[in-house]
Amino acid sequence: MTLEFRSIAETDDRAVLDAVVAHCRDLEAQMRAEHPEASVDVTIVCETVGLDTPQDAPAVKLGQELGLEVQADKVTYGTEAGIYSEGGISAVVCGPGDIAQAHKPDEFIDPDQLAQCEAFVARLVEHVRA
Repeated sequence: MTLEFRSIAETDDRAVLDAVVAHCRDLEAQMRAEHPEASVDVTIVCETVGLDTPQDAPAVKLGQELGLEVQADKVTYGTEAGIYSEGGISAVVCGPGDIAQAHKPDEFIDPDQLAQCEAFVARLVEHVRA
């Protein structure tokens, strides 16, 4: 069995993984009662850090100054932003498109969204230059 889960920063991922492993150990004991050679191996292939950027964080304030609309929604996208944040770098995730059209056959980004993104990046470049 392969399992993947993504959570938000408020979730204790270690507690979730510990509960999964404990359940696997219980199943293994039940299986071995019938078949002594049965086993369950748990291998964690990859983990990453969730992102929980406060509304008053520098990256949020900068995004607002440059025209981004701040959303309080939490999503379970896997990005490197949580790693940067854990390292002390204020981070947000933004970009064009809608998740409803992403990561599936015939995914697309509306050209207007690309134009808005291009304008935002231009404002960001000007801010960095100033």
